Amino acid sequence: MMKHRMNTQKTMIKKRKKKGIIQNVLRRSPMPGLLEEAFQVWRGAHN
Repeated sequence: MMKHRMNTQKTMIKKRKKKGIIQNVLRRSPMPGLLEEAFQVWRGAHN
């Protein structure tokens, strides 16, 4: 049980880091709207 909870916390942190990276890329992008749209489409395709 404890082990499982540790794992979920780790994945949450990983997800948060990934989200931060994506947001940084979007912020640096010259066309953030276009990139975000492409990302939404990509996420839709993978969900």
